[in-house]
Amino acid sequence: MEIKEFKYFAAVCKHKNISKTAKSLYISQQALSTSIKNLEQKLNTTLFRRTPTGVELTNEGIYLAEKIDSFLEQYDSICTDIYSHFDISKGTISIGITLGILRSLSPMIFIDFMEAYPDIKIDKLDYLDELCKVMVMNETIHTAISIKPVNSTNIDFISIKSEPLMLLVNKQSDFSQLKTVKLKDLANVPLITCDERLQLYHYQIQKFKQHNISPNFIFKTNEIEVMTSLVSQNKGMLICAEHVCLGNRHNNVIGIPFEDKGFVWEYGFLLKKGKPISKNIKKLIDFIINKV
Repeated sequence: MEIKEFKYFAAVCKHKNISKTAKSLYISQQALSTSIKNLEQKLNTTLFRRTPTGVELTNEGIYLAEKIDSFLEQYDSICTDIYSHFDISKGTISIGITLGILRSLSPMIFIDFMEAYPDIKIDKLDYLDELCKVMVMNETIHTAISIKPVNSTNIDFISIKSEPLMLLVNKQSDFSQLKTVKLKDLANVPLITCDERLQLYHYQIQKFKQHNISPNFIFKTNEIEVMTSLVSQNKGMLICAEHVCLGNRHNNVIGIPFEDKGFVWEYGFLLKKGKPISKNIKKLIDFIINKV
């Protein structure tokens, strides 16, 4: 029997549905069904029975579920202790990187890390913010570098860097003459923004609510070039990180700082709350924070 089979079994117990479980684990339904079938064959029993809405545990499944939770917790804890005791610096770290991070954090930093620790490989996966958060919580990946989550109780966040958010405007706009801008100045102003899959969207909504403002989002896209191009065409304004303003290719736009210095684009490591940090991930965290 394999640990992965037990983890898949525990996930099905949680969701009580093969399709939902497969989606949460980012594997195919066929792969998940095969894993459960293999486990049942090894145990010579049936663990689940089908229902109109999914699956439910058999008596034997209930017995296994009661045993498996504490076993998996102990297994993870023992592995962490062993790696820590023997100072093992080998293996693979699966890490999600969200949209926009590598425009601020050089991808060379991962190459430098693997040169410093040649026995640790980095499996870099590109996902949007919300997906990275879910995958960390489900332990599909070890960690992620993403924007600081808004209202998340299941994630620990270790900050790497923050940049001031700015308002990118067309030079023909009256806003272009301002030294600084306030969020309350943006009431009824046409704004271009990212969509709900990025934390910046939720962060903006949170900030606008604090000022009792309903933002006038006229267009949503996660393509930076499309966003800045629309500002260049004077179709709207864009709240974005400082590096976007500095790196945009349009000469007829300008970035205006916000008066609120706490209005920032902050990113860092996402870790499952309460889960011990492995030696390898600790090395990666320390390496990146010391380099930035």
